[in-house]
Amino acid sequence: MNKIKISLLVLLSLYAKIVSAQETSDFGKSTFIKPNDSEIRYNGALYSLVTETEAELHRYTEDFFNNGFDGTLEITRARTQPGISIGFKTNSPLIKLKFAKLENSQSRKRRFTVFKDKTQAFDFISDLEFIIANPAKDSSEWEVYLPHFSGVKFLGLELSEGYTLLALPKEEKPLYIAVGNSITHGVGQTGTVDTYPYQVANSLGFNYINLATGGSEVSIETLRNFEDVSPRLITILWGYNDVTYEADSLQGVMPIYDFLVSSLCTKFPQADIVCISQTFTTTVVGKVNPDNRIDSLRSWTKETVERLQKKYDNLFLLDGLKYASSENDLKDRVHLNEQGAQKLAEGIVAMFRANKNE
Repeated sequence: MNKIKISLLVLLSLYAKIVSAQETSDFGKSTFIKPNDSEIRYNGALYSLVTETEAELHRYTEDFFNNGFDGTLEITRARTQPGISIGFKTNSPLIKLKFAKLENSQSRKRRFTVFKDKTQAFDFISDLEFIIANPAKDSSEWEVYLPHFSGVKFLGLELSEGYTLLALPKEEKPLYIAVGNSITHGVGQTGTVDTYPYQVANSLGFNYINLATGGSEVSIETLRNFEDVSPRLITILWGYNDVTYEADSLQGVMPIYDFLVSSLCTKFPQADIVCISQTFTTTVVGKVNPDNRIDSLRSWTKETVERLQKKYDNLFLLDGLKYASSENDLKDRVHLNEQGAQKLAEGIVAMFRANKNE
């Protein structure tokens, strides 16, 4: 990110905080909008508990939370909310959004990002209660992206007195689902909008769901999250933790990955299934089992996908090393920095468009 962009983001963040600090006392009487208002749209969630007092939003299904945990991921990380957003439309000059911490969820540095009519308007907001301004009082569509590593509950919003929510236009976008571990979850980026799944969805004009949890290992239980969806694109970047932290041989993971990919190809023939081989990392040998190696994971992924491609014409392989190829693309030993995430997103988008002859 260049210095000019950083400066603009900082100014936007400061402006949001100035509004929050100076306008609260001038807000006057307000109209409270409950979380279950019919004019609020929740995106990126497969499982929601929405009442008059709060909205708890999850990217994994209730069945997965209740029955799918098999020790391959950690619950507090799974309850975080990368890719989940809250949308609404109003011409209110002031809008106050209210949140609370989500129980049993990780709580790292918090970052909300707010879009107005699809243009980033406020960013790097960390307060659980903040005000955004619309001084022109124009009828605008707002979308608030939740923090990706700090779970929150939505408690509702307040509008200036006399204003209300307006009907959002109907939205029929294709769906993209990203499967993986911390690289896909967004470790290395400070918020959802810098992650590669967000950038892929944004570039293609898709809705998306982030089915990735930091520290997770390859598991077929994630298939529990695909019962009531119809994705147009699925990406899978998984296996790093199986190499690095698993005592058992990587050979034991191969049939699990094979079954996962085969199942998705069969269930969603209309979708492009893109398997991404491991991106660059300086950790190349397993810390628990030195016989497990990243280069073996790359070879195994390539062999598995090439074999399955003989059966499924909707399966594709993206060489992760081609897009995140050196330490210049990393935040640490494995996680992508913003440059690496952007490059990987561009590679996925280019492959999808090439497949469709766009």
